[in-house]
Amino acid sequence: VEEHLPQDPRTLLRTPVAVGKEISTLAGGELWYQGIQRCLKYHFRSDTPSVDTFAINLFVDGLPLHNAGPTQLWPIMMQVHDLTDLPIFVVGIFCGSSKPDNVEDFLRPLVDELNHLIEAGFTINQKRISVTFRAFIADTPARAFIKGKLYTYYI
Repeated sequence: VEEHLPQDPRTLLRTPVAVGKEISTLAGGELWYQGIQRCLKYHFRSDTPSVDTFAINLFVDGLPLHNAGPTQLWPIMMQVHDLTDLPIFVVGIFCGSSKPDNVEDFLRPLVDELNHLIEAGFTINQKRISVTFRAFIADTPARAFIKGKLYTYYI
């Protein structure tokens, strides 16, 4: 039996076609932000959470894409503290030749969404979920960047 194989790997892997529209240009690189609510709704698309409140831990760190070049990734990741069986979610990713030039531009979508979720909550499968912010976790250079302070790292 001959099966039909797509001519393009994006079709085979079911790569979303609208992802390019979700990428915004920032000074120093590009930011893809899918969001907290979208991550959680996708994860619980066929299940209902067992709790009424999600306590959110957020993580940010910079990492080089490879040793031979300046390209860096700065993922924004999230963990739901009380639900240890949930995976770590990638909420957004910045990619550029260095860290983001402006922490305000980098974190603004996250802060706006988090403020909205804390104030209004959201619904998953007809269940109302409230959101609390628990912790922002980062190593020393990333924490200094987030706080907007000058940090000199000595090796």
